[in-house]
Amino acid sequence: EGTVVEPNNARMKEIFQIDARLRKGIPLTLGGSETEVALFVDIRNLTDRQNIIWIASDGRIGGELSDPGAWRIGRRIRFGLEMRF
Repeated sequence: EGTVVEPNNARMKEIFQIDARLRKGIPLTLGGSETEVALFVDIRNLTDRQNIIWIASDGRIGGELSDPGAWRIGRRIRFGLEMRF
């Protein structure tokens, strides 16, 4: 017949993530045309919480090999400059 598989019906911990994007636009005239220059900061996972993506059927985070890809990436911050024509 076959192997009896126990269903994976356990619940993972809740996922909580706050993202933020701050932007400050500055109107500018270049060569007689109006444009806008903006500075921005984009923050992902502001609280730097370690969220789990997957758990193996035996309850191990990342499975038998403790795969680090089982965790979401921590806080990421990007700074940038935008120009609109």
